[in-house]
Amino acid sequence: MLTRWTLRSRQYICITLMLVIVVLLSVSGLQGVFKYRRLTKNIRARAGEFPEMLKVERSISKLRNTLHPSDYGVGTFHEHTANSNSYVDERTFNDRLHELEMAVDKYDNEIQNSSVNDPRIGENDKEVEFIKQIRATIMTISQYRNVQNLFDAEASVQNIDQSLEKLQGQLDRLPSMMSERMNNFAEAARTDYHTWIFLNSIFAAFGFALITVLLWKFNSWFLRPVSTLVEGSRKVASGDFTHRIVLNTQDELAELAAAMNDMTTHFCEIRDTLDRKVRERTNEVVRNEQLASVGFLAAGVAHEINNPMATIAWSAESLESRLIDWVREQDFQEGDPKLEEADVILKYMRRIQDEAFRVKGITDGLLDFSRLGTSTRVDTDLRELVDGIIDMVKHLGKYRARKLTVHGPSTLQASVCTQSIKQVALNLITNALDSVDEGGQVDVFLDSNDKEVMLKVVDNGCGMSPEVLHHIFEPFFTQKRDGQGTGLGLAIAHRIVADHSGTLLARSHGQDLGAEFCVTLPRYDHAKDQDKRRQAS
Repeated sequence: MLTRWTLRSRQYICITLMLVIVVLLSVSGLQGVFKYRRLTKNIRARAGEFPEMLKVERSISKLRNTLHPSDYGVGTFHEHTANSNSYVDERTFNDRLHELEMAVDKYDNEIQNSSVNDPRIGENDKEVEFIKQIRATIMTISQYRNVQNLFDAEASVQNIDQSLEKLQGQLDRLPSMMSERMNNFAEAARTDYHTWIFLNSIFAAFGFALITVLLWKFNSWFLRPVSTLVEGSRKVASGDFTHRIVLNTQDELAELAAAMNDMTTHFCEIRDTLDRKVRERTNEVVRNEQLASVGFLAAGVAHEINNPMATIAWSAESLESRLIDWVREQDFQEGDPKLEEADVILKYMRRIQDEAFRVKGITDGLLDFSRLGTSTRVDTDLRELVDGIIDMVKHLGKYRARKLTVHGPSTLQASVCTQSIKQVALNLITNALDSVDEGGQVDVFLDSNDKEVMLKVVDNGCGMSPEVLHHIFEPFFTQKRDGQGTGLGLAIAHRIVADHSGTLLARSHGQDLGAEFCVTLPRYDHAKDQDKRRQAS
């Protein structure tokens, strides 16, 4: 049995079954027709012998009547002799004897040329034997006829008459023999009839079984798979993209179903990818709108805020300086309440200065939004840039207990704005160091291909929840554990990377499972390449 049947091979099987059915029914019908034709031909051939046999019988009767003329009445032989010179009219006798010979020749010719091929009715041995006897009798009569005064002797006439009477008696038995033979043939034909009725019934049953098998196979091979394909296609067309068409026919229809399933799967993948990209683009548009709003806000109020903050910081610093001078001039003793009050005032002055400078730092960050996208890009060694940042931050007191490692090639060139990308790398590395405890690990990976460079910062720190990941690049959103973050660092980094036609992605498996930030940048400045191509053309 083949493991895979094509539609063409199955079509051939159906055609073969149909031909077998046609052949069986044709053989059955033609056999009956041939039987009927052969029977008709045999009966017609056999019936053709009866007229010739009747002619022979009439010729013998006429010949006997010649020996017993009707005009002599029924008297004795002596009485006929007394009234006539001869008992028989010799001329008439000779004519009728010749007529008998011709009838016998025709009868013999009919039997010899008989086309009967059925031995049940074609046996003619007795007829042949009868013809031989007639010919022998005719020969004997012919020999008697050559004797002079043959018909004047009563004994001779009686001998001839007895011979003819015997022939006529045998001839009279031929119809009964033929009738008996035909009856036997009828019985045999009836037996053949019942036999062929039985055989035709078997052929018809077998043909019906083959038709049933053919219809079942046609339904299972063609109608049902096509119906399944149509129904599955309608479900998919109606929006049920989870539906899969299942066909176990292992033929072209099964391949078509598999192709439709692959097409549906591919469509679902494309749809999911497009949905994901739409969500990402939507979030990016929202972030860009937020950043644009922040930039607009920075352009409008940053300077107005910086000036009062500078005045507040300068006034606080001036008051602090004058208060220190006044305390020195008074020469307060230890434990003097005025000295303690002065220390409290100095503490508040320093806090005013710190908060003023903190506000100034925020406004400086806001001003950075309005200045993005205007820096010139140059070929920069990212490995050297990252090594410089690490050398700077690893000596800071709060980061000394963290492990910071760089992985990647010794040099990695890319066309970027050096200061902007340095700000991105510094922000990502310091955020990673802030998220890990003492003894934590931060790894920086550098990699590249022909078109892109990659900077990835991985830590084993506090990690992020899905909710935090969703808002991580929004301005003013911060999750720093010390509460000192402004929420602008990652927003600015994302804006810088986007201006470089790159991507910044954040990943985390959950709280306390670490985090990963991956920056992908074009290796070459495409705008510069286009300018060079325009100049070359």
